[in-house]
Amino acid sequence: VCARTLQLTPSTSVEVITALAVSDENDTLCIGCQSGMIYSIQVVFSICLSPQGDLIRSKWVQPSAFEFHFDSAVTTLHFSHSERLSAQSSSSASSSASSVAGGSAGGSKRSEPAFLYATSARETGVFSLQPSAKRSHRYTSLDAHGCQPGCACLTDTGELVVGRRDGLFRFKGLDSVGCYAVEGEKQCVASFKDCLLVCSRADDATQRVTIYNPQAHFIEFQGRLER
Repeated sequence: VCARTLQLTPSTSVEVITALAVSDENDTLCIGCQSGMIYSIQVVFSICLSPQGDLIRSKWVQPSAFEFHFDSAVTTLHFSHSERLSAQSSSSASSSASSVAGGSAGGSKRSEPAFLYATSARETGVFSLQPSAKRSHRYTSLDAHGCQPGCACLTDTGELVVGRRDGLFRFKGLDSVGCYAVEGEKQCVASFKDCLLVCSRADDATQRVTIYNPQAHFIEFQGRLER
């Protein structure tokens, strides 16, 4: 069932969509394209009025393009609402929350910024998305390496896990926080509860499925799928 159709670009412009992410509140949709551009479509927000409804029900939504763009196709996008990029980000978020609270009651939840992790095949980075009328999208590069489509995920603890041939690389906030030694050419990386599911291609061209527990640093299951 098609609930709603939203126009991303003018009819004279053509983009190929390669990645999608929707916020927990269902009021922001971020779209990554083959050109390296990233767009957001979100419910209209003003300082005096918190956004009403979500992307399906709200009458007022506004598309916009991020100033920063990758030099190759966007491969993954992931929202995170539970962390702070740095002490400076926390300070600015608190200041923003105070100003919104002064203008309208009950707006503290919406005043908190969201963070959007983005990858291409050549880079990994994060955007700080401020929920204001200006819609600033501040970009911070995390790594000069990225991943293939479907080879990154967000864990329950808010870590971004990026799968590459030589391992699973972890990021939280502005920092690289380690690596899990799960080798092989990654085809898919996903998170479920406290485990990571990794599908990779072994050296003998067979497909390997690995269930890895990062807290215990233990491979709970590993098997090969014969074609």
